[in-house]
Amino acid sequence: MKKLALILTSIVLTATTAGCALGATAGSVFGGSYFLRSEEVASVGNIDETAEYNVTFTPNANCPVAFSLNSGKYTMHAYTSSTESGVRCYRLDTELKINGSYTIGEAVTPVDDSIVTTALFYDVDKALKPISSSRTVKSHSVGYSEGKFTINYYDYEVSTAYDESANEAVVTFAPNLETSTGKYSLEAGTTTYSKVFEKTYLDNETILFAIRAFKLTQDFSTTFTSIDATAKVKRTLSLVSRTVTDEAGNAVSATYETLPLEYVNTGEKITGADSYKLSLSVSGTYTGSEIILYYARSDIKKNGQCLVKMQTKLQLDIGAVVQENQSSAGTFTYELINVNAR
Repeated sequence: MKKLALILTSIVLTATTAGCALGATAGSVFGGSYFLRSEEVASVGNIDETAEYNVTFTPNANCPVAFSLNSGKYTMHAYTSSTESGVRCYRLDTELKINGSYTIGEAVTPVDDSIVTTALFYDVDKALKPISSSRTVKSHSVGYSEGKFTINYYDYEVSTAYDESANEAVVTFAPNLETSTGKYSLEAGTTTYSKVFEKTYLDNETILFAIRAFKLTQDFSTTFTSIDATAKVKRTLSLVSRTVTDEAGNAVSATYETLPLEYVNTGEKITGADSYKLSLSVSGTYTGSEIILYYARSDIKKNGQCLVKMQTKLQLDIGAVVQENQSSAGTFTYELINVNAR
């Protein structure tokens, strides 16, 4: 799979309008439940939300490396927490589990992979400023050496600690060289990034959740930066409304559409949901393809109550690319099956 998938499913903006991407508009999205702004209450509200996603894979033909998925599950748990010094903040835990197999010619490699992440961050008043994050990866990936494709196993942990102003980040990379079969492009140890917040910045592990704080529109477009620790670089990512072409060949907005989903939201089964359709991609020369994201429209109501709260992430479509020649192995789809907000 391409590296971008590993970054963003673990869940990877100089905002074009930085004051509008975050800040006052976010308060209207999260209201009084999540990122509270009222001086009469704590800036970090009491939240406890768990979302579960079923992962499926649609393979493409004529790819030199085939992948077969037996089962896949992705969970996100957001809740109120505190730092070591007792300061209230938010915590986001995610876990991705993939069971399946790669096939190259007659050789079949079974995989039982996982990516586990944790992130601590502040409220919207502080622009979702990160405190710390970590990612533990036990995953297979496609390699290419001496004219042959290979399946390599990577076992490592990446952790990031930010200073009080979150303008400096210290990233620690710790590979397990005894279990890993693939080669790493960087050595174990720490890397310090300065001037992290020169432009709008989101920690890699909070991106998919933080998008819910944007005021999404039909012509939404913004960019932000995030550290790609495994490549030892800070990248710029673009998030824009998805456009399609109508019958006349004109580009039209497809920011929201109705997804034929069935899931349970706080005990009530929801069939179908109007959603914003967005594209997330790395700007510049990076070769990874875009990720398609669907977030629920927060203004859809039933009997005066919002059916889907806080622009819940409904679905992700992530292309799996054989990195060296960009052949598409297929598409991973993450579909929401249950969300419980207490």
